[in-house]
Amino acid sequence: MAEEAAQTKKITLRDFKSDEFKVWEVSTKATLKLHKLLRIVDGTDPDPTPRNPDGTARAIPPALRARVSKWENDHERAKEAIIRCLPNAELLKLVDVQDDAHAIWQRLHDEYGRSSNLEYVRASNDLALLKKDDKTSMNNHINRFEQLVYDVNYNKPAATPNLAVSVINLKFLNSLMTDRASSEKWETFMNAKGFQLEQMSTQQLYAEVRVNATRMKQMDKSADIEAKALTTELHQAIQALTTRFDEGIQRHNSNKSKGKGQNQGQHGKNGGNRRHNQKRSNRRPRYPYDPDKYCKHHDTRGHSTDECHSAKRDRQSQPGNTNSHNSNFKSSYQPNTSTFDIMRFVTTFTIIRSMSTTFPHNISQPISSQKHLDPRSINGSAN
Repeated sequence: MAEEAAQTKKITLRDFKSDEFKVWEVSTKATLKLHKLLRIVDGTDPDPTPRNPDGTARAIPPALRARVSKWENDHERAKEAIIRCLPNAELLKLVDVQDDAHAIWQRLHDEYGRSSNLEYVRASNDLALLKKDDKTSMNNHINRFEQLVYDVNYNKPAATPNLAVSVINLKFLNSLMTDRASSEKWETFMNAKGFQLEQMSTQQLYAEVRVNATRMKQMDKSADIEAKALTTELHQAIQALTTRFDEGIQRHNSNKSKGKGQNQGQHGKNGGNRRHNQKRSNRRPRYPYDPDKYCKHHDTRGHSTDECHSAKRDRQSQPGNTNSHNSNFKSSYQPNTSTFDIMRFVTTFTIIRSMSTTFPHNISQPISSQKHLDPRSINGSAN
């Protein structure tokens, strides 16, 4: 009873599209095989009805009647399923073979399913140039790669073998190497696998690549987060140090103004004494008259040439004199340590900023083990 119901049930096939014949052929074969009708359609199970040499049917022996009846029923079901999935434009091409399921199948295959040298060259070039971009998911990239491999094998010349599994595996890994960073990642993966790449199935390679791609993506995100946190911390440290520097300048200017006002307040009280002391300090020391001493500068007696003030001034005013008053000048300026702190922080920030753009691509060691500067320790030294 169940077998009779299965023999009368309609079969639904994928809608036919001429530009997707290969996909339609695979899907249709699977459905017909499930219903045990594929051998009738592909011609491996011909009509068991006895025929004369001229092609006319002979009388069916009783032993063959059940088989012939079943074959005819299965043939009608397969033919009806194929015709129902075809568009009107394709049906008009099948008028002369519309009663033969195998002839319909062969006509469609001859028109859309034959291998093409042009398609083979095109698919081979597309497969060699295929590269995964950031916008394409790994699953979609694998699907595109599989389609190109199928196109190459389907359209290959008759004497050309299918692509070997080892070649397919290497071509797939090559499609993942889009830049220097990704090349370094997958080269490490290839070196780790070694000869296993030539032995493992392509499906197993897909599974391992998916796992590794997810892990690499997570590591890149962690590295980006750490780089952003480090940049923010450096910004905050530099801002805090700049604030301390500005406050130090303000305190210095305030103390200078305050001291100037205090000096002006004491001017009236101590002005007289200060002027008196300045006059006394400006007086040159007078040496006692000594008739035994002779001054060559004045050509007279009373003091020596070394004691002569005029001679000293003339010597000091001579060019190239290293004993002049200006040569003994020493600057009282002392550099502010905060200035050096800011310069050190700016240099550190520049180095870390450049590092943050490169080390997310380095997966040879975990992020936690990479050494970097701690701006808090630098800020602590500034305090």
